[in-house]
Amino acid sequence: MKDNYIDFIPGDSEKELSASLLRSLVIGILFLSGMFILSALLVFHELIARAAFFSGTAALICLLTFWLIRRRKLRLAGLIFVAFLWLIVSFGAYTATGVAAPIFFGYAAVILIGALVLGVRTGLWLVFLSVGFGGFMIYADAYHFLPD
Repeated sequence: MKDNYIDFIPGDSEKELSASLLRSLVIGILFLSGMFILSALLVFHELIARAAFFSGTAALICLLTFWLIRRRKLRLAGLIFVAFLWLIVSFGAYTATGVAAPIFFGYAAVILIGALVLGVRTGLWLVFLSVGFGGFMIYADAYHFLPD
């Protein structure tokens, strides 16, 4: 009977708390993706293709993450989810104006989520990866390699 509680009620174990946190984050990303599509449809018409791409991939990754949580593969679910967030922020920053883009500050959220869900060591790897990609974008901006 206790095995069913991981899906609904967070318990005392670290795995159950991690699953609950990851599930809440996935639900939040799904909600924000829906709001992004809605705002693109209503106000920002030039962002419809970008919103559809981001939201479509977010929905697929979130469904995969939910499925992995149900199969109790929390580490893999967390890795896929955090890697997806990092790639979305990286793609968004690269296709915008690089480090000057407001989405660049999304790395802070990705690092925090990675450290909370996967541990401090993963958070530190995300810091180094984000700083390295930020350095690449500074270089790319200086030599006009970023898209207009």
